[in-house]
Amino acid sequence: SDPGTSDTDDDFHEFEQNVEEPTDVIPEGLDNSGGCVWQPAWCDVCGQWQPLRTYHCKVSGRCVSKFDHYCSTIGTVIGERNHARFWWFLLFETGTLAWAMLAVYPGFHDTKAEVGVWMRYNGHALAAEIVLGLILAPVASLWLLHSFFVCANLTSYEFMRADKIGYLKGPAEFGLPFSPGLFTNVRGVFLPDGFL
Repeated sequence: SDPGTSDTDDDFHEFEQNVEEPTDVIPEGLDNSGGCVWQPAWCDVCGQWQPLRTYHCKVSGRCVSKFDHYCSTIGTVIGERNHARFWWFLLFETGTLAWAMLAVYPGFHDTKAEVGVWMRYNGHALAAEIVLGLILAPVASLWLLHSFFVCANLTSYEFMRADKIGYLKGPAEFGLPFSPGLFTNVRGVFLPDGFL
């Protein structure tokens, strides 16, 4: 699905027409947000100004609005327009793996015997539980982390590189400069245009 590829928006398109070379000037009407110091960046690859919170993904070769990360598991960039779908994907994967672990549990036999006999009857179920648990732990952790990102209106990219991103250098440590509140953050991810 489309991650939110950044096409030049009207403000930037109008600004580009008046400027021949990229400069450090902020386009008129595009003020700083949330106490952040922001200067628009020029993307040489895409040939456009990058709006706030946009990053050029080297893997996909395009600028992505509210860039989160490139997910090699599903083979696409996670950005503004598909972060909700990615969150749902993680939720369903977590639920499916948890259900699979519960489905394997009745496969254990209570032999009330020594360890060797118990392993002969239950080794396959124990191996399945271990494998499923090893897969469930990182998937569930990723779902919880992205739940936090949704609630905080934050991205993985901003979370991991906050000290290197220019527009995040102004806010206090652990500040959430783009968070207008929990309800607004969640609605902004899941219902930006009235759709999931």
